[in-house]
Amino acid sequence: MSGDGEATAGVPAGGWKPWLAAIALSSLVLVVFLLAAVLQSDRTSPTLSDSPDAAGIYGVEVRTEAPSPPIEITQPEIASPAPLAGPETPAPALDPVAEIEQRAQRDLALAGADAEGWTVQFLVACEPANVVRALERLGGSEDVYVFPASVGSRPCWRVCRGRFPDRVTAERVAAEASSGGERAVPRALAEISP
Repeated sequence: MSGDGEATAGVPAGGWKPWLAAIALSSLVLVVFLLAAVLQSDRTSPTLSDSPDAAGIYGVEVRTEAPSPPIEITQPEIASPAPLAGPETPAPALDPVAEIEQRAQRDLALAGADAEGWTVQFLVACEPANVVRALERLGGSEDVYVFPASVGSRPCWRVCRGRFPDRVTAERVAAEASSGGERAVPRALAEISP
């Protein structure tokens, strides 16, 4: 091929690249059409039989599948809602003190079952908001407890974590928590229970 784009002997103008690309594209289109035709063909195609008795005249057994029953689509029945008597009122929420007291009584009952165990105290608070913040900070998991306490004549709460079989384990957990910036003190469950 010369530099002017002229055809030389046996080579078309522009070279073989455009022709090869056109042939490849045509072949690809043909393969796609053939593949689509095969996938769209009926599934009841003849198959070769393995037994000579079942082979027909040409050794081909034709199997047909029974048509599947039509799918029945039903709409679920929706009951109409009962008329409202008035505006909905939300259920009254317990005040924070009542919620904390309720939890403290439940946790105290749990601690009473294990009066010889130990826990780690993180806070003594008389303000419900401080107890709520401590519970959020400690993750509110099932091993976080609230116990009733008092400072003078004021009702307060202890926020503790964990139930441990001995003082050594509770001291180790308290030391780990204290090294992380928390103020943690090991406490015997018997000393917490009233």
